[in-house]
Amino acid sequence: MCLALYCAILVKIVRGFEGVSIGRPRPRLYSGDNEVIEIYKLAPNVILPTYQTKNSACFDIHAYLRGPNLTEDKYPIARSVKIFNSKNEEVETQVRFTFDSDDCKADIEIPPHGRALIPTGFILEIEPGFSVRLHARSGLAVKNGVSLANSEGVIDSDYKQEVFVPLINNSDEPYLVKHGDRVAQGELVECFTSPIIITEEKPQKVTERVGGFGSTGV
Repeated sequence: MCLALYCAILVKIVRGFEGVSIGRPRPRLYSGDNEVIEIYKLAPNVILPTYQTKNSACFDIHAYLRGPNLTEDKYPIARSVKIFNSKNEEVETQVRFTFDSDDCKADIEIPPHGRALIPTGFILEIEPGFSVRLHARSGLAVKNGVSLANSEGVIDSDYKQEVFVPLINNSDEPYLVKHGDRVAQGELVECFTSPIIITEEKPQKVTERVGGFGSTGV
């Protein structure tokens, strides 16, 4: 075997083990061959993000509205959720509990045209050079008019706090978010940064485009 071919095979083997750690306590979410997202759960009953299929580009993210079930005579710990109504008034709201058999269900109501910061119960450990982008779930948006308030969320690799999903209810009816609901989807994205400099030369026309914003029509 020639030296060049041997080196190429060795590089592939080494790259296959990049990002793999042994004995780490945090769950890991794999995205691609090498990149790994580590997840720190803030409570035992936090629902981990999951890819629904082998070739899914995004992983589903679930609402975390209550702590683990305790004893029969005690409620679980309830999360407080920040809600903004259609007048942009902020209201701190506790989740609502209902009991079904031995299970305690929790939910929160987003008013018509209101927004809510839905907790997820986990912190992401993202490798430098990557970020996680939050996208709306298509079924939730089309069937219920519920999407992300900021269109797309960005979780930087140096963000080390709990992940929240900013939902907006675009419908005229209240929308109920239940504990464990899939409220968004996340995508691991490689980041490219470059220096931002000031130029004294006005950018010149490079194609047949004429006009500015909206110049190509609808």
